[in-house]
Amino acid sequence: MKAGLRTTLKNSLLEQARGIPDSNPKSDPSRKKKKDRAFSVMEKRKIFITEFDMNRLEELLEESWNMNVRDQKYLEGLQNELADCKVIPPDKIPKNVVTMNSSLSVEDLDTGEEMKYTLVFPEEADIREHKISVLAPIGTALLGYGVGDIVEWNVPSGTKRLKIKAIHYQPEAAGDYHI
Repeated sequence: MKAGLRTTLKNSLLEQARGIPDSNPKSDPSRKKKKDRAFSVMEKRKIFITEFDMNRLEELLEESWNMNVRDQKYLEGLQNELADCKVIPPDKIPKNVVTMNSSLSVEDLDTGEEMKYTLVFPEEADIREHKISVLAPIGTALLGYGVGDIVEWNVPSGTKRLKIKAIHYQPEAAGDYHI
C-alpha cells in the first residue's frame, strides 16, 4: 500500500475514534437509505448488550443530546443500535461479544493490518492508548458484535471494513460486572 493512502486511512481512523465528523455526506446516519448508514454489519443481526451497559449507555444518550450538536449523528447511530439489541444479564453474555471496556483485535480487511482497541465511554477515550469512544462510528459499529463478525462504516476515503479477530479482555467474562 502506498504511504500516502496508509496515512489517509490512519488519519481517518484517528478522526473516527475521536468522534470527529467526516466530510463524506454518505456517512450521515440520519439519511433514510439503509445502505448509506455511517456503519453497518455486513450481515445485520441482533447484537448483545448487558443490562449494566444498556443503563449506562441510555444515561449517556440522555445527557449528551443537548450538550454536543456536533455529535448528534453519532448519538443517533448509537441510539439505533441500542433500539435493535438484545439486553441480557452480564453473567449470560457470550465471551466472544464486544461489551463496554472490552479489549479486542480487529483486522482491516483492505490492508490486512491488525489493530488492538479498547471500547470505552467518551470521557475515557484516548487514541494514543487505543481507547475508542462508543460514540465514535467505529466504537458504535463494534459494540455488541462478536469474534468473526465483519463491521463496516463510511469514512472520507470510502468504506472501512474490519473483522473482529479476538477479544483479549471482556469485563463480564472476567467477572467484572460493574466496570
